[in-house]
Amino acid sequence: MHRILPALALALLLGGCANYWSARKQDTADLFTLAATTGAGVKAQAGPVQVSPLAQIVDVAGLRGGEWFGPQLDEFQTTFPMDMGLFWWTSAAFILPGNSRLDERGKAYVAFPAGADSEELFARHTNTFPFLTLPRATWAEEEVTLARVSTAYWGQIEIALALGGGIRLGTNLIEWADFAAGWFGLDPLDDDRP
Repeated sequence: MHRILPALALALLLGGCANYWSARKQDTADLFTLAATTGAGVKAQAGPVQVSPLAQIVDVAGLRGGEWFGPQLDEFQTTFPMDMGLFWWTSAAFILPGNSRLDERGKAYVAFPAGADSEELFARHTNTFPFLTLPRATWAEEEVTLARVSTAYWGQIEIALALGGGIRLGTNLIEWADFAAGWFGLDPLDDDRP
């Protein structure tokens, strides 16, 4: 047994497994969220349960969904990584225009209050389930269509706060399971891309 492990490690290193190691690196980046924010308010999230009693928070730079991003604001951009909240409802979008990898890997999302009949981030949704925000693959108002609904969204645990400037910190429990499975060649989230 003690001879098998070094032989397996050597086979992985020399057997053309660059994709294997790059996937492990990407899975590691998927585990954490650390971003600089702007706006005002506070938001706490545990999967689909979100509390943001009064918030308008926009991410400007950092690490989210396994991708590093920087300021990408221009005068024609209408979608940003943002959270909007008022009392019992929260709407959120994590889209990085020009970053197709985020969508292809299933990390991008738009999320609206459960039961909402409108996709307006700024609308006050009164006919919704309190504190429950669900991901979707489309945002008709902004003509956003994602390749798939984010599975990773369900495991996100984070807090974001801003008063002018601020921070978003988090981790993802589903990504931790994907990270562990990846060491055995499994990819439950189907997010290991060459």
